[in-house]
Amino acid sequence: MTQQFASAAESLKKHLPEEDRKEVFRILYGRELEELDLPVAAAVPLNLELKGYSFTAETENLRPARRVRVGLIQNSIVLPTTDPVSAQRDALLAKIGQIIGVAHQSGVNIVCMQEAWSKS
Repeated sequence: MTQQFASAAESLKKHLPEEDRKEVFRILYGRELEELDLPVAAAVPLNLELKGYSFTAETENLRPARRVRVGLIQNSIVLPTTDPVSAQRDALLAKIGQIIGVAHQSGVNIVCMQEAWSKS
């Protein structure tokens, strides 16, 4: 059984020597970011990919530094599109609720939904 392709970044980590990988990441992202230690176990039953990175900003003169954690959610449909729209919506709302729960456990301050999200 072949392993599913996770991401370009994971493939680069796996197949490039560390020095080459650092240079590629510098070119792509400006610098390699420190990965955050997140409660990945909370994401496993929901089949979520949970990633977190730390980066710093320049010190400001007028206000103290603060920590902000932003969560980005890209979801997928839960039920077949042949099911009633209300059932599809309710299943999606339940799934998003669980994802927001994992974001909360991760200390997220701001949650960003995908562009097509609607509150109704």
